[in-house]
Amino acid sequence: MATIKETLTNGISEGIRGIISAGTSDSAKVAAAAQDLAARQADLVEAAVQEQADTQKQALMLAELSQGNTYTKNARPTVVYAGLFFIFLVHVALPFIAFMQGKPIPADLKLPSEFWWAWTGVVSVWVVGRSYEKANGPSTVSKLITGS
Repeated sequence: MATIKETLTNGISEGIRGIISAGTSDSAKVAAAAQDLAARQADLVEAAVQEQADTQKQALMLAELSQGNTYTKNARPTVVYAGLFFIFLVHVALPFIAFMQGKPIPADLKLPSEFWWAWTGVVSVWVVGRSYEKANGPSTVSKLITGS
């Protein structure tokens, strides 16, 4: 794959050779040809930059998916199950224990709103990823989202 510098250098050189080989002395035609050359080069550079970014993203995803650390792959399900545990603890177990001991259920016993926002976000992404994976089969993106 050519670097951005090589792409620019080769394209500009080729474009200038084309302008010179046309053999025109009309400055308007030369200016139009140079402007067209600049636009084509900008498109080539943009495509080269996008290709490099895509290559880096793919390498990052492959490295993350092929690593041996199973906890990183299972972090989202762990967050989901830990959240369910905290919800059960605060809204079921502790009130039940208080009731069984004959004590009033504490009114200030609740999970903070930050917990709900973070946990809901993680669960939503995980559920959407799992649904996509079940509907369309496993793919690199769905494996990245679901950790499977």
